[in-house]
Amino acid sequence: MSEKEIKRRKIASRVFAEAWELKRRTIAFTYSIGVAIRICWKTVRSMARFVYSKVRGTSFGNRQLLLRRLSLYDSRDIFLQLVREPYNPIDPYAIQIWAVVRSKGGGCIGYVSKEIASELAVLMDSGRSVVVLFDGITGGGSKYYGCNYRLLPI
Repeated sequence: MSEKEIKRRKIASRVFAEAWELKRRTIAFTYSIGVAIRICWKTVRSMARFVYSKVRGTSFGNRQLLLRRLSLYDSRDIFLQLVREPYNPIDPYAIQIWAVVRSKGGGCIGYVSKEIASELAVLMDSGRSVVVLFDGITGGGSKYYGCNYRLLPI
C-alpha cells in the first residue's frame, strides 16, 4: 500500500469517527449518518469551520440555576438547540440557546452573541440548518456559570 493511500485511509477513518460523534452529539439524532459524514468532510477540506463562542446573557433570570444543574450531568447527555426570536424588541436577529438534557427536559440558558447572530439569523430564516455542539460549562463556585459551544452553518 502506498504512503498516499495510507494517509487517505487515516483521514477517512477520522472523518467517519467524527461523523459518528457528531450524530451522537446532536439533539434527538437530527442528522442521518450520511449528512454527518458530509459535514465532517467539509470541515476536513476546510470548506467549513466551526465557530467557537460563549453563551451570552447567562446571568439573567434563573439561567444560573439551570447552568448549575447542567454541570451535574455528563456532557454527553446535554444537547444545545438554537431558537430564532425574530420579534425580540431589543434585537430582531436574536437567537436563543436552549440546553436539553437527554430524557430530562431543559430551558433557555442565554443567547448567541450579536455579532454571530446577525449573520446566523439570515441563514436560519432562509431555511438553512446550523449544527450546534455543547463544549462545556465554565465557572462555578464563587464565579458565575457560563457555557461554551461551537456551531457550524451548513
